[in-house]
Amino acid sequence: MRIEYELFDEFNESFVDKVMDMNSRLERIADRIKEIQPKKPGSLTLDLRNCGKDSCYGCPHLRWLQWSAKPKPGTSPKDKENYWVASAVKMPVQSISKKREFLVCRDELIDLVREALELEKRRRAMLASAGKFRKTVKLTQMPTPTPPGGKKKLRKVRKQKVDPKDPFTWI
Repeated sequence: MRIEYELFDEFNESFVDKVMDMNSRLERIADRIKEIQPKKPGSLTLDLRNCGKDSCYGCPHLRWLQWSAKPKPGTSPKDKENYWVASAVKMPVQSISKKREFLVCRDELIDLVREALELEKRRRAMLASAGKFRKTVKLTQMPTPTPPGGKKKLRKVRKQKVDPKDPFTWI
């Protein structure tokens, strides 16, 4: 039994280390993507969001965003008073801008996006296998016995009077 816990601890430590390494690499990729692109409409960013749940093992959650400039309400597009709007992107490699400003960084950007997608795929597979492992561990633990009707039946049985002559009244 003790050996099983030691193996579980070793698995858990190595798993957490690998996921943390992947997360830090994804953060570096997201920063590099922001650095190499001009801050113009069509820019693509990798958003790493934390959902805020304590029990979430999938944080940060990845989301690809493409930025565009929209005119402020009540102004014309000629006034150039714009605000930035991010749109979620499902296929980031295909949505990389082909404008002249982005041609300088396009090849490096494609490589970074593909690396991030591959890391995300591997990370998602690792988290799925860890979830299956946790469920297996939970299922192998001995459950506490409950009566066939659940706890409510047990309470009803305790409230009944037991006839000393008939020992089977509690069943």
